[in-house]
Amino acid sequence: MPGSLWKAQSPQCTVSAVQAPKAATPSHDLPHHGKTCARCKEAKPRSAFGNRVVGGRTYAQAYCRDCLSGYVQRWQGDPDKRPRMVAAQRASKARHHDRELARWSVWSRLRKGRLVPGACVRADDDCRGPIQAHHDDYSKRLEVVWACRRHHGELDRERRERAA
Repeated sequence: MPGSLWKAQSPQCTVSAVQAPKAATPSHDLPHHGKTCARCKEAKPRSAFGNRVVGGRTYAQAYCRDCLSGYVQRWQGDPDKRPRMVAAQRASKARHHDRELARWSVWSRLRKGRLVPGACVRADDDCRGPIQAHHDDYSKRLEVVWACRRHHGELDRERRERAA
């Protein structure tokens, strides 16, 4: 059967199958104008969610305020978690004392204005996030390269690969 004959007989091409465009419905008239909580799975208005900022953009939290509050209270209410977390942080700082000193040195000089951040070392269209100080060698505390968050992660991966 030729293609044009088939198209003429197709229900999508008949006049009766063509629908007039629907009038736009205002969003406030829709039954759900907001977001669904990832924890309780309830559809709630956008105002029931907190904000979080990622890469300069503001997004709604995944959990509604009620679920997030309950989660935080349960986490903080566990008497064993806080001491374990503090002990793990102290152990990490002890293992990586050179890193802590390097970070503190840069932070201190930035705060006092003695060190000024520069542009991303790999400045291109892929730069994302704030400018950060990257240490290739933590023993050289003030020898830093400035990189955006994305390129800082790449530099860290490259440094770990060289060390391995």
